[in-house]
Order: sequence, then structure tokens, then C-alpha cells
Amino acid sequence: MGVRAGVLNLENYCFTIPARSNKNYLPAKAKWALHRTMGVNFDEFDLRVASYLENQHFRISNPLPLLTALRDKVAQLQALHGWGAPVIPSLLVRGDIEGNNLSSIQSFIRQTKHARFILKTERGNRGLGVSLVNGVDSLYSWLTTLRATRDQRFILQPFIEDAREYRVLICGTECLGVVEKQRKSQADHNFKHNAKHTHFTALKLQSPKASPMLAWAKELQEKMQSDFLAIDFLLTKKTLSVLEIGLCPGFSEFEHACKVNVAGKVLKNLFKN
Repeated sequence: MGVRAGVLNLENYCFTIPARSNKNYLPAKAKWALHRTMGVNFDEFDLRVASYLENQHFRISNPLPLLTALRDKVAQLQALHGWGAPVIPSLLVRGDIEGNNLSSIQSFIRQTKHARFILKTERGNRGLGVSLVNGVDSLYSWLTTLRATRDQRFILQPFIEDAREYRVLICGTECLGVVEKQRKSQADHNFKHNAKHTHFTALKLQSPKASPMLAWAKELQEKMQSDFLAIDFLLTKKTLSVLEIGLCPGFSEFEHACKVNVAGKVLKNLFKN
């Protein structure tokens, strides 16, 4: 496409905030863009660097206010709930596992009627920070241990045994495809559906399975107005849930499955103005 590309690690970047300056380092009409490929972490410095570059007339892939508002899984769950999207029942775990908190956990377990649980960090990326917990006794042991180590930013969700996971990729107003996430090998018992452990199989956009996911993806995109995003869904025989919104998703596996030049679509969308 004739576009010069480079790699910039936003975690290892220095920039100056001068006492007073009206000067921008790049010409206002320069065609510079930053497509962020990194997920979230506990540090906000990558957003600070991206904001600095935006002030230098870089075009940032996905609006920074949107990236900030949906920075972690709790913010996403609250936004999805506010938008009326179907989500997995979730309990935000903080503080000592006793008193009112213990009652909340016991009530949550009774309501979900599940024996296995997913315990995930509020911020995580590529499946890191996600654990499968078998049984209530194990769950209490996990929560007590995490509390003792002062690590308590967790979300508790039921583990849905018969669910299949899907991803819808959107660029601007265009849906680029729907894929089902499947284990690369039956011998791989890792329950996480991140790219390292799964391969993608494309679904036809006109298929009955894809139709409700596309409808929800379109509605959520209208609310978010992102440049590029992935929406993960969990589907059972009876229910469809929005699992997560990915504002910095990888797309190489998706390109391979759907035979779509996602990188080209992203670039054209970034430079359309």
C-alpha cells in the first residue's frame, strides 16, 4: 500500500511536557497513525504516550476516550449491562472473605447453580490472569490465598460447560467476519480460548448462528463508534452472552480463517480522512 511501517513500544518511551509550547513536532497534515496492538495492563503509561502522540497529529486507532472508558473488564461489564447486552453473571471480589462478603459469595454460588468457576483479574491479556476453579472448597481456598497476598482485583463467573466461543471483527461500520474458536488439539486441555491455544473457523455471515451475534455487534458498535474492535460471544443451546470487547485485538489468525486482509482494512479506515 506504500505505507511506511515501524514498531514503537509504548511501555518504553520517553516524552517531554514542556513548561510552555505551542509547537507541534509533526506537520498538521502529516499522514501519521498509531495502531495499538497491545492489551491492557496495570499501568496507564501507554495511554499517556498515545495521548502525547495524538497531540503531535498522529491518528490513533480507536478513540482514546473509548480506550480509557473500557480499559478493564469491570468497566466493560458495566457498559455492556448499561447497554442492555446479555452478559455472564459476575461477582466483583474485593476485601476479606467473611461477613457480608461471604454472604454475597454464597448467594452468588446458589444463584448460578454451577460447581466450576472462572476467576479472572480485572485486567488481563491473552488469557493471562484467568483461572478455572473446580468446586466451592477450591474457590474459597483461592479467594483466601489471594486476599492474603493483597491481590483482590478479581471477577468471579460461572464456568459454562457446553458453551462455544465466537468472535466478530468489525472495522468502522463493516463486519469483517465471524469465527468460532476451537482447540488446536484434543490433547490440549487448556480451557482458555486465546490465540495460542485455538484456531479460528469461519462462519457464513448468513448462518443462523451468526445472525444474533452480528445484530448485537452492530448495536454495540453504534454505541462505541470504534475504528476497529473484536467482540467475543459465548453461545449455548439456549443463551447468547457477550463475553468481552477487544479494542486492541490481534488479527493474524482471523485473516487466515476468513481470507480477509484485515491489516489493509484497518489502514484504509485510519487514513480515510
